[in-house]
Amino acid sequence: MAGAGLATGLFPPQDRDWGLPLEVAGLSPKAAQKVAREATTQAYDPAARALNEDWGTHYDGTQIRRWAMKLGQKVADLRAAEVVAYEQGQRPRRPAQAPALLVIGLLAGNDTSSAKSEIMATVTLLVGYVIAALGFSTVYRATVLLSLWQLGMESLHLSGLSALDQVKSGGRASSPIGEGLADALNTGGY
Repeated sequence: MAGAGLATGLFPPQDRDWGLPLEVAGLSPKAAQKVAREATTQAYDPAARALNEDWGTHYDGTQIRRWAMKLGQKVADLRAAEVVAYEQGQRPRRPAQAPALLVIGLLAGNDTSSAKSEIMATVTLLVGYVIAALGFSTVYRATVLLSLWQLGMESLHLSGLSALDQVKSGGRASSPIGEGLADALNTGGY
């Protein structure tokens, strides 16, 4: 095992870390991506001309074909390994998704074309929007408005407090529907 450390030290670290086939080890991952794109969208000689123009090099179509074949073989080998792993019961990892999308997917179900799934997704997004709006409103009130009220109360000077003893409150009948919800949510003016 001691010799393995010496052997890996002989190769440039980018070749080892990028994991590209030995025949394309001189290419960066971005360059390999460009070679693959050019070689799959046109013949090898025009691809070589396009790459030479971009990079200022003198590659021929044969070199581009070699690189493209090796890159394609690597992709095919990776895909074959995924198929074998799948057949052995190892499922591929799902891409990371935002938690909100996961909740919507679970509620809506797998059938994305049904009206039920569209309604569930809309309701979920609407509830999420209301929760977020109330949360932002709470943070705004706790940070901005509370400090403004505090500054106002600290700078307040009251005089004539004896007049408060003669204040009488008088109630009047109001509608049972009223504006209770609007007042509770403090949507009206002050």
